[in-house]
Amino acid sequence: MEKSLCILGRAAALGMAELESLYGAEMVRPVGSQAAIINHNYKDINFARLGGSMRLCEVLDILDTFKWPEIEKHILTTYRLNYDLKRTVKSSSAECN
Repeated sequence: MEKSLCILGRAAALGMAELESLYGAEMVRPVGSQAAIINHNYKDINFARLGGSMRLCEVLDILDTFKWPEIEKHILTTYRLNYDLKRTVKSSSAECN
């Protein structure tokens, strides 16, 4: 799975149009009203060229849940994390509950 996630800026529709223009409408899928999944590796995306996107990251997994305890468990059991990152994930979980 080579996918990237863009968090769109204030003019989200313009940001989406920009992504569709650059990467093709068939390669871009909206995620809610403020984000988009692009079927490209994030390393191949020239983020400096994107005026309508605020953030860019690699998609590691797509889960069928919005429940933070389930997401946290998946992260902690699937990925090798150092102690500081585990603590960050745990503290984020406490803020979401």
